Parts: sequence; structure tokens; C-alpha cells
Amino acid sequence: MLQKLRAGIALVAIGCAFVSAQGTHKAEVDPGTGIAGGSPSAASGAIFVQGTGAGQVIGYTTDAVIGSTTLDELTLAFDDLVADGNTLVPINVLTPANLAQLDCLFVGLVYVGLQLSKEQIDTIELFARHGGKLVFLGENNTYFHENNVAVGTRFRVGFPETDPPEIVLTDVNVHPITQGPHGTVAVLDGSRNGPTFYGSMLSPGPKGFSLVDFPGGGSAGIVIEPGNFGPTAGLIVFFAEIDIWTDNAYQLADNRALWRNTFAYDPAPAATVASQGLKPGLRALLAQQ
Repeated sequence: MLQKLRAGIALVAIGCAFVSAQGTHKAEVDPGTGIAGGSPSAASGAIFVQGTGAGQVIGYTTDAVIGSTTLDELTLAFDDLVADGNTLVPINVLTPANLAQLDCLFVGLVYVGLQLSKEQIDTIELFARHGGKLVFLGENNTYFHENNVAVGTRFRVGFPETDPPEIVLTDVNVHPITQGPHGTVAVLDGSRNGPTFYGSMLSPGPKGFSLVDFPGGGSAGIVIEPGNFGPTAGLIVFFAEIDIWTDNAYQLADNRALWRNTFAYDPAPAATVASQGLKPGLRALLAQQ
């Protein structure tokens, strides 16, 4: 468990943080935009990390947005994102203009008592509604219910007041994310959390599809396909529990495959999106906000 009772900790857009071969460094930030950038060198101190292939530009908000961010427990997951060819961009100010460069936005849990503002959630929704890919990680509802709901409500994804007792899940539904290029997902192992600390969501609602089910009902993962949340909406993925991807759980069962498949899943190839004008349209729209 990510020290769930540590006061004052906020985990916002955790998933794309990165520990490089030189270690973790503070980002160099453009004071005008609040965006860190520039390809890193050993001496640069930047964490704008360029992947090795033609992957996505994935943005993650830093502790400059709200609270502070715990990054050191997901290093294996972050290493994979870069090794799979993605470019990681820290977003220090969550505004539409600062998301205009992104293909994907990663938003993680916010600690109890520290909540994203309406304006920040408006920005997240705007990004997703106009072609951006959104990946959201919730947490258990014992301590994080209010913050799960703040974002989930916008996308018709509900979170229960209490979570099921199951922590190892085997009811996995067939989908390209669960049967993707990085392996088939048959088991999710959250046993490092302990009972009642594995987050959950309610049914996927009218727009979504459940990737992983709890035996008694509810979902551990929900995908809303492009166009389902609106005619120009991008891919939206919600997970109920971040701790299956911490370093001490990442290699358990099929946790790693689910993580990598989620970011690899691209139901609207870049060429198709460009031909339809969605991605250029998204960037132009966001830049004008």
C-alpha cells in the first residue's frame, strides 16, 4: 500500500514519472508555460524523456499542480513506458494550452483533503472529449472516495462507498487491452494491498466496457472507446487501483501486461486521426483556451 495515511501526499498523474539511468531529477520548466521540456543529458537535470520508438507523447501532472507526488514506488512501470517508445512530458500547470502537445494524459489519485479543482477537471474533460487519450488511476474508497468521484462523475464512472474484499481477480473480459501485444491478462494480483484496500468501481455505465470484474459485481478496469463519450472523444481508461503497479507488485501475475497493453492500445491509428482532423483539431482547440 502506498502509505495511504501519510498526510499531505497527493498522487496526481503518477503513471508517467520516470527514473532514468542518471536517476530522478527535477524538471527544467519554461516559466511562461509551466511545461518542462528539452531532451535530457546527464547534466541537464530534465525529466523530459524521449522514448526509443515512434510512440505517444504522454503527459503527467507533477506536484506543482497539487500537493506532492510519490514517484519512487513505480519505477519499473515507468521504465517500461519509455522502453516501449513513448515520450514523457511533465505538466506543471494543468491548463488546456499545456495539454495541446500531448497524445495521452495520465491522471492518478489525489490524496484525501487535496482535490483537483473544477477548472482542472474541466481541462481533463476537454482534453478527452476532443480526441485526447485519458488514463485515470483511482485508489481504494476507504480513503480516496471523494477524489475518485470528482473525476469519475464527469465520465459516468461511479465509485462505491466501500470496496469488495477480493484482492486477486481472475474474471478478466476479452478486449485488446487484456489480450494485447505485451501478453494476455488472466490474473490481477493486488495481494500486496491487504483486504479492503483494493479499489473498485461500479458498473461501467452506458458508455463503458468492464475489463476486469469483481465476483460480486463491480469493476477493476473500465474502457470507454473513442467516440463513445462524444463524437470526437478519445480513448478513456479508468482503473480502480494504482498499487498493482508499484515496484513490489508490478511483476505479480499479469499486472505488467495490463499496464503495457493499456498504453499500447490505439484503436484510432495516428494516420486515421490525422485524416479526420481530430488530433490537429484537438491541439488547435486546446491552444486557444
